[in-house]
Amino acid sequence: LEYYYNAINFIKSKISNPKFYIFTDDIDWVKSKFTSVNDYSIISELRLNDYSEFYIMKNIKNHIISNSTFSLWAAWLAEEHDSIIISPKYWFKKEMPKIHPSNWIEMNNI
Repeated sequence: LEYYYNAINFIKSKISNPKFYIFTDDIDWVKSKFTSVNDYSIISELRLNDYSEFYIMKNIKNHIISNSTFSLWAAWLAEEHDSIIISPKYWFKKEMPKIHPSNWIEMNNI
């Protein structure tokens, strides 16, 4: 949770009035944990299929990704020269090699 809050605050420091789009398989958890975040939409509430969610996700300019290949690939395919892409520093184990481009911003998630 701290990872997401730090990433959200980072985005807010770089972009004025950002709109956050959340993709999740746990809508209730998001609603209970992100009560202090303003201006967000939970795309997953639309009950779209995975392909449709992925298409929307990859067409968003800036990303805060989880340690999932679904969000990793969406961000990778969407990347523009001035995108902000925030990635977890650790992906399951500290010893695991980095699996994202070096220009992405890593934030500690442990």
